Amino acid sequence: MVEITYDINFFFNRDSDTVYIYGAGKCGYWTGYYMNLCGYSWNGYLDSNILHEEAMMQGKSVRRLKDVQFNTDGETKIIVAVNDYRSVICDLVQQTEGANLLVYIPLISAPYSDERAFCIDFFLSYFRKQIFTKKMPLIICNSCIGSIFYASMGQISLSPFSNVAIKSSDFVKICANLEYYLSQPLKNIGWRREYVAIADLAKEYGREYLCGDLGDALLIFFHDTDPAMVAKRWEFSVKKMQYDDLLFILSDSVDHISEKTLRDFEELPGRKMVMTCREVINSKKCMSRHLPQLLCYFWDTPFDCLFDIEDLFGKMD
Repeated sequence: MVEITYDINFFFNRDSDTVYIYGAGKCGYWTGYYMNLCGYSWNGYLDSNILHEEAMMQGKSVRRLKDVQFNTDGETKIIVAVNDYRSVICDLVQQTEGANLLVYIPLISAPYSDERAFCIDFFLSYFRKQIFTKKMPLIICNSCIGSIFYASMGQISLSPFSNVAIKSSDFVKICANLEYYLSQPLKNIGWRREYVAIADLAKEYGREYLCGDLGDALLIFFHDTDPAMVAKRWEFSVKKMQYDDLLFILSDSVDHISEKTLRDFEELPGRKMVMTCREVINSKKCMSRHLPQLLCYFWDTPFDCLFDIEDLFGKMD
């Protein structure tokens, strides 16, 4: 019998002496890394593509599913660490007759869709928040990338700019005088037609989004549909705002970053990062990353493959 769950706590709270990670790729590698780091007991890897019979990863053997004898008297737990989870489930059903399996699949609600999407970082954040207990910097970003950072670390974002899209020129203007802009009331919250690059790739003229005016800057709340909730959340997060440890992230996922805007951003004081998904921008004055994966909502790339977590947020405990 194959029982499937998307609940991490339910999965780990079930007693079992046998735990496997299905998938010995990058997702499986980091799953095993964090399982070891956090002291979780597990037996090894399962994978259909094994180059040699004595393959090892994270100190554990990598075996084909057909080569494993499952105990039919107890339960075996399996963590799916590959994007093609449907094929994995088919293999488990067909090749493990008589075994009792509890299978965890890291799925989340996909943006702009009613379907679930595979997201390995949703699972790995379960471990990261156990070992990264220091306070994260408050991220000021012109897209939802900042929120992805917090979610990947298993942290709650208190940044007013979480899941807010801001045109790059407006964003740099806000960053240059942050305390002034956050002292301004958020006005004229309502629906307007705007273009957000990462969400409107196939829509030349954009679409209707909830927007608001912060002084002379436009904020686009492109994940929201309730004006009252937008106003309430903004007021709450501005009151909680702390300025002692800030990380500014400029992204091209909202619009094109002009040379002038980039130069103005580079001259800002404090920690800065330029993160692009549509064009390569190599900044000489701040950290820069080009990540085409941000155009895809099926997150099968662990955060650890893209960033040095300790370089970004400090040493883990």
